[in-house]
Amino acid sequence: MTISLINATRRIKIYNLPHQIYCRALGHCACMTSGDRMLSSSLTILAGATVTGIEEAVLHIPEVKRDIRKSLLRVRREKSNVDKPPAEKPKQKSSRKKGR
Repeated sequence: MTISLINATRRIKIYNLPHQIYCRALGHCACMTSGDRMLSSSLTILAGATVTGIEEAVLHIPEVKRDIRKSLLRVRREKSNVDKPPAEKPKQKSSRKKGR
């Protein structure tokens, strides 16, 4: 399942996604490497914007939890495409008339 985060403020929101919290909740490392250093990921949400397709692991970040509690961020849960059954194609009607 993925989520969407909606920035309900008039300010840009930037969240660091620390390795010890985010990657552990995610189940794999999402950090980038720069030479021999690991750099944590971050999440930027513009003022009033919605960011979709985010992993639920972001909800483990203390700053994100705080902003949700304060109603500065809203959360919308979505089933990922993997969870959805394939859509059925509508049956096409024959253009032939019966009786001919």
